Amino acid sequence: MGILSRLKQKKKTTNASNKNFFEARYQIHNIVRLSHLNSLDLELNGKRVLELGAGVGDHTLFYLYRGCDVMPIEGRRELCDFIANRFGIKSERIDFEYESQKLIDHSNYDIVHCYGLLYHLSNPAEFLKYACNTGNLFLLETCVSTDDSEDPINIVSENIADSTQAISGKGCRPTRKWIFDELRKYYPYVYCSITQPRHDEFPLDLRKRQTGDHLTRAIFVASKEEIANPKLVQFIPELYK
Repeated sequence: MGILSRLKQKKKTTNASNKNFFEARYQIHNIVRLSHLNSLDLELNGKRVLELGAGVGDHTLFYLYRGCDVMPIEGRRELCDFIANRFGIKSERIDFEYESQKLIDHSNYDIVHCYGLLYHLSNPAEFLKYACNTGNLFLLETCVSTDDSEDPINIVSENIADSTQAISGKGCRPTRKWIFDELRKYYPYVYCSITQPRHDEFPLDLRKRQTGDHLTRAIFVASKEEIANPKLVQFIPELYK
């Protein structure tokens, strides 16, 4: 059965625990990020995909439309159940804050999609140690601190009652250099995109702290094989295009 048929048969219900995912600002943010991912011209169709931090499955849908076999993993049971009901596919619960070692049971995926998760963890190095051993291509989008930050990881507090936030109540805002160096421990090829998604949370200059208190984000691509792609560079850009 195709994804469109499954969607017609499944009833999507929202409740107090997941309603924030369907706010207009959140949906716009998803569209912007996935449009940017599509613009990178990576080979994404028909792949085996491990999705880490799947939320309510908006990014899951991105891959299902491309004929991919997707395994969404979430930290909250109610979100796993929502995805299963929404798409009629299996979804697994792993608390990435305390149970990242369970990812040992997952390996040999073509793509690991990790958008919007890393910064909700207070143990990013521990998480990446396991997550980066699950697939050939690792796609990472996360909130970051600007390059002038004195703390490379920057632990922050988050609202534990909000299902879009950290389960533990603690997250992080690592620097781009810290992320780049961590990914290089597990992948021989690590890239940054030369462009940013068209959204104010993705500034073109991340060297110095910006005015205002909005989140700051960046995109990373890590691979076991070299990627010949003019939209990716093997260094941290001073300025994005």
